[in-house]
This record gives sequence, C-alpha cells and structure tokens, in this order.
Amino acid sequence: MALFSHVVKGLDQRGLAFLHVIEGQTGGTRDLPEGCDLGVLRSLFRGAYIANNGYDRDSAIAAVESGRADLVAFGRAFIANPDLVARLRQDAPLNAPDKTTFYGGGAEGYTDYPALAG
Repeated sequence: MALFSHVVKGLDQRGLAFLHVIEGQTGGTRDLPEGCDLGVLRSLFRGAYIANNGYDRDSAIAAVESGRADLVAFGRAFIANPDLVARLRQDAPLNAPDKTTFYGGGAEGYTDYPALAG
C-alpha cells in the first residue's frame, strides 16, 4: 500500500484524466493481499477511477452507485460480446469467452461471437 499510495499521489499531481486499476490478479482472482485497500487508492486520485477485473453487470452497477468507481472496464466480456453495451442495458445473457482464441491466431473468436437477435 505504501508503494501504490505513493505512485497514485504522484499520478494525481500530473492531472491525468483517469486511473485504470486491475483489482486483483490480471486474468485471475479479485483477491487482494491483506492490508490492501482500494478505497484508499481511490481517495488519493481526483480524476476518474476505472475499476477492472471480473466485473459483471450487477457488481459494476454497485461499484459505480456506491462511488467505489466512476467507470468499470470490461475486457474479456467485450471480446466475447461485441454488443456488450446493448446486452448490459437489456440485462441480456452474455456469450462465454473462448480463451483459446485470445490474442492471436486469426479472426476466430474476434468476429464470430453471436450478436443479440433483433
């Protein structure tokens, strides 16, 4: 926390528009080390705080409504759901991402996920 607090304070002094934080392990759990408080980091930055890592519709809404985040980023969910915004607005089911097609190899997995009907 000492290191990240120092870094966030320094970034805040530079007038950046946003801070994008992967909460937990990239592609892994949202578990944080004991003593890690994302709320402290959030309070040290005056720009927009973008939360990321394993959010679903309900947890994203809760994070924004509670003030824990200004925005929530979706990575894998966006890859599998090119119409993610519409799906979230409609509370529609999401396509499951196929991790075997991530980050290379061709168009499969990036262009062939089904879109919402209608």
